[in-house]
Amino acid sequence: MTRLRNAGAFHVGFLRRREKTKEVFLKKKFHIKAKIFCLLAAALFMAAPGPMKAAPSDPAHVAVFPFQVHSNEDISYLVNGIVDMLSSRFFNEEKVLVVSREKVDKALAGALLSRMTQEEVVRIGKDLGADYVIYGSVTHLEKASSIDARAVDVSGEKSPVLFYKQCDTLGEVIEGVNRLAMDVREKMFGVPSPLAAAPPEPGSGPAVEPVEKAPAPEKDTYDHPEEKYAAKTRKLEENSLSRETGLTPVAVSLPQKEIAEFLKSKNFKDEFKGMAAGDVDGDGNVETVMISGRKIYIYRIKGETFSKVKEIDGPRHQKYISVDVADIKKDGRAEIFITRVRTDSKSIESFVLEWNGKDFENIHREKNRYYRIIRHPERGEILVVQKAGIGEVFLPGIFEAAWDGAAYSLLDRINAPKSAFLYGLSLGDIAGDGRVRAIVMGKDDYIRVFDDSGAREWKSEDHYGGSESHLDDSGKTESANRVYLPQRILLTDMDRNGSQEVITVKNDSKAGRVFTKYRFYNRGQFESLSWDGLGLSPIWSTKKLSGYICDFAVGDLDNDGKMEVVAAVVMKRSRLFKKGSSAVVVYDLH
Repeated sequence: MTRLRNAGAFHVGFLRRREKTKEVFLKKKFHIKAKIFCLLAAALFMAAPGPMKAAPSDPAHVAVFPFQVHSNEDISYLVNGIVDMLSSRFFNEEKVLVVSREKVDKALAGALLSRMTQEEVVRIGKDLGADYVIYGSVTHLEKASSIDARAVDVSGEKSPVLFYKQCDTLGEVIEGVNRLAMDVREKMFGVPSPLAAAPPEPGSGPAVEPVEKAPAPEKDTYDHPEEKYAAKTRKLEENSLSRETGLTPVAVSLPQKEIAEFLKSKNFKDEFKGMAAGDVDGDGNVETVMISGRKIYIYRIKGETFSKVKEIDGPRHQKYISVDVADIKKDGRAEIFITRVRTDSKSIESFVLEWNGKDFENIHREKNRYYRIIRHPERGEILVVQKAGIGEVFLPGIFEAAWDGAAYSLLDRINAPKSAFLYGLSLGDIAGDGRVRAIVMGKDDYIRVFDDSGAREWKSEDHYGGSESHLDDSGKTESANRVYLPQRILLTDMDRNGSQEVITVKNDSKAGRVFTKYRFYNRGQFESLSWDGLGLSPIWSTKKLSGYICDFAVGDLDNDGKMEVVAAVVMKRSRLFKKGSSAVVVYDLH
């Protein structure tokens, strides 16, 4: 017995020593990370240009706010280092004085940085006696990182300096901070950046809108989208078009068969759920319609402007899940078809809006019906309907519907596989042989092709689509029996050879499809596929975007006579008491 007690005491002591050793190891590991960061930062300081030259005017006061962190890991050592790095980089007793960190922390006590507006930042900056305020955020997800920052002139005399950099590693964030410091030095204090004289990197592409010779940008480093947007907005206002907002061209050098250049709208403070396009007011121009959970946005793209036509708020007890646009009534004005879930009755309901010459009015409402517009290769755009069942999200059978003068009445059943949902279904002649095939995005995110007899001809090896939109077996938005709604598939004959190409979304995330109840996508791209006789093969793709592509449209969407792909991209999801962030991105296919 004594031996057993001694053995037990020895075992417990061994475990305690092992845990203590582990704790000491983890602490040492954290301090080693911090030291490595400081050494890297110090190396960048030594390589950076010398202190700023003295100026006859009084020194400017700069306040550096703590950066927000978006990460599942503890990277506080990095964020603290960023603040210290910027403070040291700007300090010059004759030119720039940095407000002490203690004063900044005291002024920000109780403030929520994630919800702070630029006006609030300016107010706090004035209270601190600062002339400039620098603030931003660091995002670190898996192996991807980014830094998003802004420097604001408290007086409002100078435009904000906006900075954004995507990084493959946390170490590249340090380089990004150094680049941010040089940008602020140059644009706020007039001190030239050493990058201005650097030779361009080999193989880098030209700038989109070159005004004068400039070096090629660093890898994954661009002018901040909002900075170019603000510049174009000022130009539009000078032309008395203040309602219209500029779109931002972005381009990088990529291999052939990859489309890099695109236009980006301003950021909308909302989380988009869907997108469609069509001439909704009958004026000959195509409008783009976006929906969030409870709001409809109707905008028009013309050249490089994105002008608001109408924004419509919906009731709180509704959540929109899909939108489509088509002139099914054949009266020259495309209707807007929206499917929603009622959060009070947990039921599915669809309704239709149409322009009456003065406003958009609700012309039809129908319960337990999902709506979708698909393009038939012979008959053009058609409305298809699928029924919602009791205890089932979708009942079998997809039917065509048409306007009978008073309502949208069901016609014949569509020749589609029994397993297909109307979301993710497309019909087309992809082989150029006159046969109409069904191209289906399954709930497992694989694309399947079925011939006109219903036999499966092909299944993709890769995942496509990737949707965060979901329902459950009783119409709720939270349930163990969750069904994710497949992404849209669109067909178009780009090269006019008689066979249609497939255009689809390819959202991606390492955790995107791992969990059955939760999906989160943080990057996406478009891919076009062509039938080669054996299956669908990729013919072109776009550069991956940061964010989740929730929906898209294809056509002459900016009214210039050329084909485009327009996407609704979500950067931030809406949360309780916190709005999301989305934008519209346009790819020119010619």
